[in-house]
Amino acid sequence: SVRLGEEGAVILKFMVLPNGRVDGDTISVVESSGSERLDKAAIAEARKAWKFIPATQDGKPVAFWHQFRVVFELKKARG
Repeated sequence: SVRLGEEGAVILKFMVLPNGRVDGDTISVVESSGSERLDKAAIAEARKAWKFIPATQDGKPVAFWHQFRVVFELKKARG
């Protein structure tokens, strides 16, 4: 993507589990970046590494739906 100069933003929707992890089976693209490669990279990162503070109900962690915008922006290297 860097070599191709791809940039954009993707909005993902997913379930956050009571442990704060993203339920990888629930991830969907609400709004595409315009690049399938960037959309897939955002989904892969959400599945692998994202963790949230879970919602609570009656003081106990519960699952909740969440939308998150991921921005891919190329920056010039400082030299």
